Amino acid sequence: MMLANRETAREIYFKYQAQKSQWKSRKIKTVERAKGILKSF
Repeated sequence: MMLANRETAREIYFKYQAQKSQWKSRKIKTVERAKGILKSF
């Protein structure tokens, strides 16, 4: 039971980390796009 819980926790942790890095890269892309829009003015 404990092992199963640990595996689930690890799975959740990795999913969270993947989502976090995905969000970070999306944020960077948004910032770059905003900079491009500001430059065009």
